[in-house]
Amino acid sequence: MFLRWAEDCASSGGAAPDVCTIRMDQERSVQAIFEAIVPPPSNPQVNSVSPVTAMLNELTTFTVNGSNLTSGMGFWIHDCAGIESVAGGTSTQQQFRCTPSYTVGEKAGVIKDQPGGTLLYPFSINVPDIVRSVTTTPATVYPGVIQTVNWFSTNQAWYSSISMMQPAQYR
Repeated sequence: MFLRWAEDCASSGGAAPDVCTIRMDQERSVQAIFEAIVPPPSNPQVNSVSPVTAMLNELTTFTVNGSNLTSGMGFWIHDCAGIESVAGGTSTQQQFRCTPSYTVGEKAGVIKDQPGGTLLYPFSINVPDIVRSVTTTPATVYPGVIQTVNWFSTNQAWYSSISMMQPAQYR
């Protein structure tokens, strides 16, 4: 009959077999060697990264989905400034953030098991060249001529076009 483990059961933390004393009853005990069988850790696997589009010069949080993901993974996107991990991830989802900078277009990215480690997932994002426009309210510049200014920008610069119109009654 097994009574209890003795107090002298010393664990090696998995580095070597553990030796423990088993008390059978008040007078008899047996020393036994135990070796823990620990399965090797599963490698992280990445299934996707989102979003796939990010705006130039806007801080963006990217989400990595997969399995066996860990904190301390390595993240990189070309021309994305200030890359940092976001705390609080899980084994199926990790996040990082950065600011796409310098130029628009397709940017290569990679996810690694740790910074400088093994490549898990190559991907790319698109940083589009967005056109923004503003049109001024038509204004009379001088009698008979109406001027409208159209402003538009890309992520790179602002441009304008000026249109002038002479109503028929002034021609």
